[in-house]
Amino acid sequence: MLIVGLPGRRQLRRMRRETEGPSGERPCRVSTIPSERHLFGIISELRRLNRSIALPLERDLKRAGCPPLERCEVLREIDESGDVHLSPVELQTRLAVPRDRMSRLIDRLAKDGYIERERVASDGREDFVVITDLGRRASKHASSVLSAALRQFFYSKETRLNFFNSKETRLNSEAHNKALVIEAFDTLFNKRDYAGAERFWSPTYIQHSAHISPGREGLFGLIKSLPATLKYEHGLIVAEGDYVIAHGRFSGHGLPKNWITADIVRIESGVLVEHWDVIEDESSEANSKSGLPMFGDRFLD
Repeated sequence: MLIVGLPGRRQLRRMRRETEGPSGERPCRVSTIPSERHLFGIISELRRLNRSIALPLERDLKRAGCPPLERCEVLREIDESGDVHLSPVELQTRLAVPRDRMSRLIDRLAKDGYIERERVASDGREDFVVITDLGRRASKHASSVLSAALRQFFYSKETRLNFFNSKETRLNSEAHNKALVIEAFDTLFNKRDYAGAERFWSPTYIQHSAHISPGREGLFGLIKSLPATLKYEHGLIVAEGDYVIAHGRFSGHGLPKNWITADIVRIESGVLVEHWDVIEDESSEANSKSGLPMFGDRFLD
């Protein structure tokens, strides 16, 4: 997304040369001050961007039964403070919210049971704001909803056309996709966090594997049926465009041999939408004709 009215690099260099004197000093010159038109263009674009992001976030939060976005921001700030208790003044400073507005937000969150007020023991005049168990669950749920919504927004086809066109941003996108797959696999296979994994796998997930039942439910069902000792390790991982290939090892699944896999996934709008795999039983050193391990730099036996 481009911000209207910002000067380009060449223009900035020319402005810098024009404003520097012989010894490098920079006298005040009217030509270096952005025009009102440029300033209003920047402000208008920022407001438009804020509206375009906030509206879908508010919609998704409402559908998921979460508090509105502004209250979620307050909950998140309190939740992430950990054992450090925050006062309303500290909250309004951190979130840049006016005092009266913060007071109303705290009142509503307290009424809904998400937070509680605690008096400062020293003077009994100032309140601390403490999150409840209900508030902590609501904050975690809202974070999952917001994370999925933001991925959907920033990795939509329209955004990709407008933003991910240069070689640099394409490489950044591929690096992000690799990190996304690693986090997704760890969340599902190692942490067994099925609610968290829903953020990474599309509800319309397409499964090409001969070993797994169709869809996201088939994959989750397979993992639920395997022992708690299941472990996934990733090795080499490569990405090209929307596709990621991860070389990995599955162990602790209750079968005689570990699995060495090449998992191929397609990513769309920030979630995994399609999958293929190639699976082999891991060979021991005694049975390996190549004399080299199938995964990593050493044999396990």
